[in-house]
Amino acid sequence: MLQACFFQVLNQSLTGTLVILAVLALRFAFQKAPRWMVCALWAAPALRLLCPYLPESPVGTAFFNRMIVRESMLYEAAPQIHSGIDALDHAVGTLLPAATPQNSVNPIQIWAFAGQWIWLLGTLGMAVYALVRFVLLHRRLIGAIRQESGVYLADRIGAPFVLGLFRPKIYLPPTLSADQAAAVLAHERAHIRRGDPSYRLLAYAIVCIYWFNPLVWAAFYWFGQDLEQACDASAVRSLGDAARKSYAQALLDVSAGRTALPLSFGCGDIRTRVRRVLSWRPPKKGWRIGCGLLCALALCVLCTNASSARRETMRWARQLTPDQVACIELVAMPTAPQERYQRYEGAQLAQMTALIQRARGRYVPYAQELAGGSTTLYVTLRDGTRRYVRNIGNVYLVIDGDAYLASYDDLAAWPSRGSAPLPAGFEQ
Repeated sequence: MLQACFFQVLNQSLTGTLVILAVLALRFAFQKAPRWMVCALWAAPALRLLCPYLPESPVGTAFFNRMIVRESMLYEAAPQIHSGIDALDHAVGTLLPAATPQNSVNPIQIWAFAGQWIWLLGTLGMAVYALVRFVLLHRRLIGAIRQESGVYLADRIGAPFVLGLFRPKIYLPPTLSADQAAAVLAHERAHIRRGDPSYRLLAYAIVCIYWFNPLVWAAFYWFGQDLEQACDASAVRSLGDAARKSYAQALLDVSAGRTALPLSFGCGDIRTRVRRVLSWRPPKKGWRIGCGLLCALALCVLCTNASSARRETMRWARQLTPDQVACIELVAMPTAPQERYQRYEGAQLAQMTALIQRARGRYVPYAQELAGGSTTLYVTLRDGTRRYVRNIGNVYLVIDGDAYLASYDDLAAWPSRGSAPLPAGFEQ
């Protein structure tokens, strides 16, 4: 169970990294877009990192939904990754340790065993660290005086912040002036109105799981920056254009007592926040609509997978014709040794090709191991290319490594055994 979770986390970390890079590029391109739209883009890496399955769409991307690192590599003589880029797969494969038959375990199995426990301990350590910090902070808030509904004065904090999930409260140091307090309350209430405490907690939970990925930490930082800038814009809009200078001054004054607390008024890149506040103008309606459409399109591309019918492996299977095939070899496992192999040529190719042409199914990142065994068709094309189509337990259809959840009726029509033993030296 732990090993399966570890490999799932590794794969989602790799695909999540690509989505984070895409969002960082879009964030740079949308510098003048409303910050709340930029914040919405961060939903893409969050979904990729948290959800192993995402819906399909016509604009979805197949590359973001691969099982690059698979558990089966632990038992391979020459472990390989499956990124879909042959040069990369070969380069990484040469770096991975080969199996050592003379030993009881393979080197990569030792790596995986150590890695999964290091990952688990790191995740638990991050969670315990956050819990300890929360307890220490809560102690500093003992004796806070209620000023108004949801607002408290606490003399043991250096900067204002909002804390709480279901009933978030705003805590202010007693040293704030009236103008500073007005700016702070407008900002922190924007956080509460937008639900930022929940988003921030979810973001930290992702960091706890993917603590080993530096780009997840970078995403956590930039997401926090965008939250603060979005609330700055909301606060300035509510206070009025005339309050921009006083709001910027409050940012500078309060940042002197800044802390590392989440959703603190004085945290983040103060210089950038002040510059954006002073240059803020209400965006025009056409600009908002255009940015909104572009953000929605980006989210559809990054948050959905390619339709199964659009994947190269499924297209190849559906378009395969007998005249393209030199021979098809069937390998059934597990069966009696004398029934594991069958070779199809000539007139027999039409029937076997028809089985492959009926390929249908929904793409899944990987096929689960089933007790029912498997039947594999190794297809040698006339140009010398060799591909394979595998039926796993009449549930999964695997085409050159791409797994599909298929129809039982289609897969049940496959032959389940051959008529000869497996030839010596046959490559699977």
